[in-house]
Amino acid sequence: MKGNYMSEILGIEEAERQNILIRRYCEEAEKIIEDAPDYTAAVRLKESLCRRFAEECDSELVVNATSQYLDRVLSKHWKV
Repeated sequence: MKGNYMSEILGIEEAERQNILIRRYCEEAEKIIEDAPDYTAAVRLKESLCRRFAEECDSELVVNATSQYLDRVLSKHWKV
């Protein structure tokens, strides 16, 4: 069963819905992080966005992985 495991596990429609949701939130968060006036504000905005994402996303694993990805974006952008 090689291929798209997300589709195999969740079904094609749900996997696509999750991919769209992740992409939308990550793109929004990346812009917010880059446009924030300072690191502290960027962290607060990222946390707020992650809470919203957690309300929409059915997978705690995806929410945690997305949050960790955005932590890396924060660190890279703000050099911390």
